[in-house]
Amino acid sequence: MEKSLKVMFIVPYISRDLDGCALVGYILKKKYGIESVFVNGYSTKQKIFKYQPDAIIWDHLAWDFKVKDLIFANSCGIKTFCLPTEGFFIIPKDGIKATGEYHGSEPYLDIFFTWGEFVKDAIIDYNALPESKIKTTGCCRFDFYDYKSYPNFYLTREEFCKNIGISNVEAPIILWAPTSVQIGRHMKTRLRLYTTRGDNSVTEIEQLFEDGETEYEHHGALIKKLAKQHPDWNFIIKIHPAAKVEPYLIFKENNKNIFLGFNAHIRNFLKHSDVLIQRNCTTSSEAWMLNIPTIQLEITKYHFEGSESFLKGSKVCYSSDDVEKYLVDLILNKKTVLPPEVIKYREDYIKKFYFQIDGKASERVASIIQSTLNQDVDHAIVQSNIKKAEVSYTEDQNQVIWNRLKDLLGINRNISLRLWKKIKKEGKSTISDGEREATESEIEILFKKFAQNEFINK
Repeated sequence: MEKSLKVMFIVPYISRDLDGCALVGYILKKKYGIESVFVNGYSTKQKIFKYQPDAIIWDHLAWDFKVKDLIFANSCGIKTFCLPTEGFFIIPKDGIKATGEYHGSEPYLDIFFTWGEFVKDAIIDYNALPESKIKTTGCCRFDFYDYKSYPNFYLTREEFCKNIGISNVEAPIILWAPTSVQIGRHMKTRLRLYTTRGDNSVTEIEQLFEDGETEYEHHGALIKKLAKQHPDWNFIIKIHPAAKVEPYLIFKENNKNIFLGFNAHIRNFLKHSDVLIQRNCTTSSEAWMLNIPTIQLEITKYHFEGSESFLKGSKVCYSSDDVEKYLVDLILNKKTVLPPEVIKYREDYIKKFYFQIDGKASERVASIIQSTLNQDVDHAIVQSNIKKAEVSYTEDQNQVIWNRLKDLLGINRNISLRLWKKIKKEGKSTISDGEREATESEIEILFKKFAQNEFINK
């Protein structure tokens, strides 16, 4: 009996990315009989050997090591796709980085999916990829913002508040979504990663990090001030899936109405919030999909200016007094805050950057993956190529002196000796809980929810 084709999805952050990737996987299985596995972004080559996929779906190709894995996969006859988990870019050239063009990905990449026409046009204008390799589908994780089609993927307000620890479910909820992922991390290491492997300038990344520190300090102080002024309101800090939780614990000290949200999808936070506070965050445009009021904070000086896109679709506040007045008008005075021209701007913006919020992006992606796999993939040949490559790779790795040392010490070869010392000292993995791989039971639960959804199974 001929074996089913298999697709391997690289899922960087479970809370943000798993639902969308799993929905594509569910459709591949249900409509086309194609199997899927879901892995994180570490040790991709070893996972190719383990799962022997016929296709791999990368989350992005901005880092050089991802493109090296792409080239290796292509050499085995594996079909290669990139389904970006980050698709909003203020500057057109920033959208090019995910294609891996700076690292020579083009000959080895079969399909690059874009969320909307903005990034597609940028890729074409910069000649990063041939137009035939670019497919605009919308964003899979945004399918769930078509609320009427996916009601079983939302918590009730009571369920949501219970999970967060909020007792007064009727009280207003103000959501802050900080964007910096560098707070509490070793800056020199992160700077080296972004500049050497991501092809960014040192100045650009230093300024990005400094803006993150400014946001943490000034926006954080604002949230604490507001929480003191309005003890009957609930304030939630939704921590970015790539950020550390520890730096935000201080906000809960002596603030019983400040709560932390992490390792959970943003959509439930947005659905049950009265307003979102942020600066230049993709989450702002996600809030627009649910008609949630948003505040763009411009309360201090930053290296990077506020995006015109966010300025037009949000209430821009230049001081803490501006924020206070807007929140009072919104929550206490119940004033209308979304005039028709703002709603129209948001709708046009979403269409430009995200194509369609119709719940069908995953279906479009699955269809393209299936048609590409049907063209010239021979499962047996791919398996044979992977097995040969594994033998060659193992022989080469066995000659590396550091690997011999690790074998003697009983250390996993995929862990550097520096990180091993850190793990041994701290007694924990260097991979955060948000970056771990999804368990089989988590995938099974998602697939059962998909199976119960009438919209998906029409």
